[in-house]
Amino acid sequence: MNSPSKAYSLFKQIHASPGMKYLNRRKLRAFTFNIFMGNYTELKKAYELVENPKVGFDLMTKYRHTAGIQAHMEVMRLFHNFLASAKSLVDHTRAFVDEHYINSSFKQSYDQKIQADFAKDPLVKFVQDLRNYMIHRGLPNGSMTIQIKKIDGTNAQDLSTTVSINRDKLLEWSKWTQLSRTYLESSDEDLKISKIGNDYGQKVLAFYEWFDKRLEKHHEQDLIAFELLQKEYEIAEKQENTQRENT
Repeated sequence: MNSPSKAYSLFKQIHASPGMKYLNRRKLRAFTFNIFMGNYTELKKAYELVENPKVGFDLMTKYRHTAGIQAHMEVMRLFHNFLASAKSLVDHTRAFVDEHYINSSFKQSYDQKIQADFAKDPLVKFVQDLRNYMIHRGLPNGSMTIQIKKIDGTNAQDLSTTVSINRDKLLEWSKWTQLSRTYLESSDEDLKISKIGNDYGQKVLAFYEWFDKRLEKHHEQDLIAFELLQKEYEIAEKQENTQRENT
């Protein structure tokens, strides 16, 4: 029985290597992040369209009443998806770290980062609690509004349109955590969905940029070894192909 070729042995080593296992885990973890990013991007496009003064004003005229209602409903639908995917991303990331890095230096760095940037942040807790509100109570009361203000010292007017949710109605719910209640009580009566989306979305993007860089640093030696195996495999495969062609 013929023994496996060097190229085949290297191929098996590559697929069993810590570097390959890390790359496969990274690919799987990216699915949840991509779901969140897709929902965030779609929500952002929707509320930016409504907040375009020309478009928003047009949607709020009596001639475009039906289109205005549809635009409002679409923002709320996408906001629902954004909140759901935000919580999924938090839970899946925590499970990922606990499963693969429980006693590692990366886990220590991760825990420190969470404590510093998320654990005591009123916005973060509000988004998580709002997702629970949405599940147990339904979508928060939302409205599409137009605001016209005179620009000081001129005859011009500033027009703004937005979709917002009502703070006072939300405060009737008794299950807000203290951080969430702090966020609500310090907010305007009408909470712009665009502000919630932008503030939370940018915070998540910054965190996962750190997360990926820190995780790659943690696997730096694994990736170096993986690349060396790949190069060795390519050389062995080329040599074996040449031998087969000359026989």
